[in-house]
Amino acid sequence: MQQSPKRILIFSWEFLPFHGGIATYCAEMAQAAAEAGNQVTVVCPDYHQDNSSEDSKKPYKVHRFPGLHYSTKQLPRIMFEALKINPDDYDIIHAAEWSAVVGMHLIRPLKKLPFIATVHGTDIFGYDTSRVLRTLKATDTLKHAKYIVTNSDFTARLTKDYHPYIDPQKVRPTLLGVNPWWFETAKDTNDLRNRYDIAPDKKIILTVARLDERKGHRTVLKALALLPQEDKNKLVYVIVGKYGSDEYVAELKNLAEACGVRVLFAGGIDIEDVRSFYKTSWLFCMPGEFHPKRIEGFGLAYLEAAAQKLPALATPIGGVPEVVVNGQTGTLINDVTPEKLALEISDLLKNPEKVSAMGEKAYEWAQKFTWSRCVGQAYDD
Repeated sequence: MQQSPKRILIFSWEFLPFHGGIATYCAEMAQAAAEAGNQVTVVCPDYHQDNSSEDSKKPYKVHRFPGLHYSTKQLPRIMFEALKINPDDYDIIHAAEWSAVVGMHLIRPLKKLPFIATVHGTDIFGYDTSRVLRTLKATDTLKHAKYIVTNSDFTARLTKDYHPYIDPQKVRPTLLGVNPWWFETAKDTNDLRNRYDIAPDKKIILTVARLDERKGHRTVLKALALLPQEDKNKLVYVIVGKYGSDEYVAELKNLAEACGVRVLFAGGIDIEDVRSFYKTSWLFCMPGEFHPKRIEGFGLAYLEAAAQKLPALATPIGGVPEVVVNGQTGTLINDVTPEKLALEISDLLKNPEKVSAMGEKAYEWAQKFTWSRCVGQAYDD
């Protein structure tokens, strides 16, 4: 654990008000580190807007530079901002995502900064597959980090496997946290059901994820189609998340029309409504599909659902088994098929006490994941 306050710089292309897992990670780390008494500075883009009002409310400093969405064309800007960092001003320089790590590497002929790096999941492959990094002979950038922070044991193992030049002792798993807000009382769920025309007696199966092929929406829809009519009559399937490719969305809507259960595509919704859906739903269902080059490094949504006592149906891919405890906080289905998922849903409908017990255990389990613990593990050097 941390013994004394530190001066910490978090360098990232993704930060608030940008939405995404890395932006959330950086904001939570900065908040928790500041609350622990550290002096924290975040260096990030301005996204072509004035962020001064919101930034001034934070318990840490935010230095903005001109920038919007990341592309390799932005590497010179990343390098320029990295060159401005004075290592004497900080005890820890945290390159919190891929582009920041690459920037640290590319400026080494001019300035060698001591830094730690975070690996989130899919970015593990990017260092090897990026044409730009191969051209610049920068595929081994992680070797320059003092140590590497990963969001799960799974991601740590994968990092070691794909980057064998890294000293295994330098790879440090630090499981993510759940913001306390997710545990607070949700807004009136009756109002939510009324707005979405969901009857009080309907059991909601919920998926909260971008409409991406690897998140398992189509497996759920195919499973619903296999249920007996008696089970179908009890259910509503709510899909919360921004749309992905037009082709995939069209496929899902066709499956929804044919499954015999009402399916609600809620899209991207207010975070208060997300929490209320967690509260009023019966089951969180995200049976992720394996993808050889895209990784579910952690699975924070399962824990956010658990904070409202919502158990999960999932698959043991990536870091998911580290957040869903099979048979206790939910069920993990190996080699998932629509048939297997349908059987599990039917079984849970017949055993409401099992669902309730898993929800209680999920709530207890989620409380173990705190950002203060994550900060302590990441910044204790």
